[in-house]
Amino acid sequence: VITDEGGWEKLAKIRDRLPDLKHVYIVGERAPSGTKSFWDAVKSASPDFTRVDTSADDPALIIYTSGTTGNPKGALHAHRVVLGHLPNV
Repeated sequence: VITDEGGWEKLAKIRDRLPDLKHVYIVGERAPSGTKSFWDAVKSASPDFTRVDTSADDPALIIYTSGTTGNPKGALHAHRVVLGHLPNV
């Protein structure tokens, strides 16, 4: 998960119920205990990587809804819609 300190405060309340969650990265000035600094991780990452071929319909990201029309849920979006989301990122 990549979030800010406000998101971490919410996530920390249910963290013990998420056994498969391995890393929480914080975008901000400080990384609270149990999290990692997102920007420190980016700066220390290798510039080398292996490119993966994907198609327009392959999953690219999950956007979590607020639950205004029901329970909150993750909405899976394919690569073909990423450009439409970038202005909001």
